Amino acid sequence: MYCGGTNATFENCIYAGDINGVEGSEAVGGIVGWANGTNYLTNCAFLGTINNVGGDTHTISRNPGSIRTSNVYSLHAYNGDENLYTLFDNEAGIASGELAYLLNGQQEGLDRFYQKIGEDPVPLPFKKEGALVYTSAENYGCDGKPIGD
Repeated sequence: MYCGGTNATFENCIYAGDINGVEGSEAVGGIVGWANGTNYLTNCAFLGTINNVGGDTHTISRNPGSIRTSNVYSLHAYNGDENLYTLFDNEAGIASGELAYLLNGQQEGLDRFYQKIGEDPVPLPFKKEGALVYTSAENYGCDGKPIGD
C-alpha cells in the first residue's frame, strides 16, 4: 500500500499474509509500502512474514519517520522500526485470543476485534456471532484489566 497523501489513517487492521520478494528485491514495508506525509495506524497487527527481501525493508512501513502508531503489534521484527510497534512473540497467543484482547485495548467484550476461539486462527476486524473476546481472569483492577495470570 502506498500512502501518497498526508493524514492517512488505518484503524483496526491485520495483515496476516506473506510478502515474498524475487531475487534481488529490496525496500518493502509490511503494512504500508511507503509513507509520504504523516500516516496513523491504530489497533493494527502485522502477523505475516517478509521473505527474500533486503535493503530498506521495515516491519510497519518504509519511511518509518512518517508513521505514528498506537496499539500496534508485530509477530516479527524487520530492520529498525521497532519503536512503532510492540513485538508480540507469542504465536500461540494469536489463536488463544490474547492478541485480540490486546488489540481491543485490554478491554473484554469490546466491539472492535472478534475471534471465535478454536475456529478463527487470527482476530477479525468485523462482527461475527459468538466471537466477542473475554478474559478468563478471576480478579480485575479498577481499570477493568485482569489481575494476576
